[in-house]
Amino acid sequence: MPEPTSTIRLLIADDHPIFRDGLRRLLETEPGLKVVGEAADGDEACRIIVGIAKSHGARKVVKSKSMTSE
Repeated sequence: MPEPTSTIRLLIADDHPIFRDGLRRLLETEPGLKVVGEAADGDEACRIIVGIAKSHGARKVVKSKSMTSE
């Protein structure tokens, strides 16, 4: 399969570590996708988005609908 011309960088935010791990493993098998961070809650996701993910150029966030932040 040819190399993708651009890579979509993702942040996974979910409060279930087993789900995050499985989703990361699944997404990493897809050409053109790269997981650049994981967060266990909404507050952590916000900190990562502002800090680490921003420096890695994350443009998409995969977040649990039921997960909240303070």
